[in-house]
Amino acid sequence: RTCPILLRGGDVYAPRHLGRVDVLLAAGRVLRIGPDLGAAAQLLGTVHEIDASRLRVVPGYLDQHIHLFGGGDAAGPLGRVNDLGAADLALAGITTAAGVVGVEMQTRGLPLLLRKTMELRSAGITALMYTGSFRLPAPHLLWSAAADVCFIEQVVGVKTAISERL
Repeated sequence: RTCPILLRGGDVYAPRHLGRVDVLLAAGRVLRIGPDLGAAAQLLGTVHEIDASRLRVVPGYLDQHIHLFGGGDAAGPLGRVNDLGAADLALAGITTAAGVVGVEMQTRGLPLLLRKTMELRSAGITALMYTGSFRLPAPHLLWSAAADVCFIEQVVGVKTAISERL
């Protein structure tokens, strides 16, 4: 187990520009962002302080279009890309990911995408998804794409595309 970390005075974007503030981290999570968090950090016991005054700090990236369970089937069976796990995303600095389905919807469609978002959420990633695809009429989980957005917490929109190479 590692001790909490206090990043001091970095130029923070979370995601909007917050200016030069501190970022307090513990147990793999951002606990607080704000000016002069030294007193708050001391409440946690031993804290590792890092001078971030010469750094730009981005606590986590958002990938707004990612194939969470792989992609690449347009190239046939040998073109398949493997699933992404929480560790893969975290190592890339991605803390929020919005998944989409790809070309291969017969075996990897919306039900699997919803399950993958649930898996990633349970591992600490903010996982979201888009219903629909580049196909028309738009596939959906409930009775319509609009119902998916209204009633399924993880669904934040509908994927569409002007064209797709098949």
